[in-house]
Amino acid sequence: MPGRVASTTVAPRSTIGLSKATPRTSSRFDRSIAIADTMSLFDERMLLTVGGRWQSLDVNSYNPVTGFRSGASESGAFSPGIGLSPGLSLTGRVIYTAAQYCDLANSQKIPDRATLDLGLRYATLFRDRPLTRRANVVNVTGNNDWATTGRGILAQGTPRTVLLSASVDF
Repeated sequence: MPGRVASTTVAPRSTIGLSKATPRTSSRFDRSIAIADTMSLFDERMLLTVGGRWQSLDVNSYNPVTGFRSGASESGAFSPGIGLSPGLSLTGRVIYTAAQYCDLANSQKIPDRATLDLGLRYATLFRDRPLTRRANVVNVTGNNDWATTGRGILAQGTPRTVLLSASVDF
């Protein structure tokens, strides 16, 4: 039949509630604050600096299908700092990590842990050149622990370790 056009009716598709973006599977939020103050003693011949830093990390896992949170991990650490100059500085930090899930299903957990690191630094002159000597002990208490990426991979924590170094500026 000339002049006749066949037509097809198609129901419109709704895009309400649909997103073209890749679904969120994780989120990470880092926070850090530090404060320090210096006091002078003996007519400013000796300076004492005391301070610290708090750091925290929150990680959330989300189901890519439903978008609901499927796991969470929170950890934080306080790192104190003490410095005495001229010459001698004492360093230290305490790192605390909360218990963490170590697999994607959040069914296996490693316990919380804390480590203590201490050190000394001495700055002086050697033949009119600045010389700095350092002695540090990582994991002073010798804790045996594990760390995880949360993806089923475990790494052994650092054993007690003594580090010695010296540097000269020239």
